[in-house]
Amino acid sequence: MPSDSPMPTSVVFNYADGYYYVADAFNNSIRRMASNGTVSTYAGSNQGGYVDGSLSQARFSKPTDLVIYGGYMYISDSNNNAIRRIDMSAQVVSTYIN
Repeated sequence: MPSDSPMPTSVVFNYADGYYYVADAFNNSIRRMASNGTVSTYAGSNQGGYVDGSLSQARFSKPTDLVIYGGYMYISDSNNNAIRRIDMSAQVVSTYIN
């Protein structure tokens, strides 16, 4: 399957900003979807990896689950065997549990 084929594995709605967030395992990224259906990459890129930093610098490897709580998004980064965390205010990705 081509790497640009989506594989949504988790969807969560964030009441704080009104967006849906989707873990896209095949594209190693977190997508953001507006109520009108517009989809954009929120964090990560098609290139998998294990990089903390800004949303555009961050790299995931097969994110499969999401939870939003208290202004943070927690991501199950499956192939990295880690729980990653996005501070949604600061827009920074860090490793929460490794």
